[in-house]
Amino acid sequence: MGTYIQGLFNSNKAEQLIAKHDAVACSFPAWPAIPEDKILIAVVDNGAFDAALVVHSVDEYMYVFDAISTDARHRIFLLMDKEEARKMAHPKNF
Repeated sequence: MGTYIQGLFNSNKAEQLIAKHDAVACSFPAWPAIPEDKILIAVVDNGAFDAALVVHSVDEYMYVFDAISTDARHRIFLLMDKEEARKMAHPKNF
């Protein structure tokens, strides 16, 4: 686990992805409801920095789903073009 969007400022990553990469904010969608050409990004506020997790598999999805009920950190969910996310992701394993 652990594919993240890199190359952004440490904070306000959701806003950066929306403004510069045409990501769209959404509520946490059901796994099959994600369009084929899009990918879910979970931006989590870690205090000193935001982490933009690429939710590229059912395992990642379940990890985020489980964390929602046990982890109080603020998160924003985005849908983003899959190829654009792949270009920015590290490691590029999806």
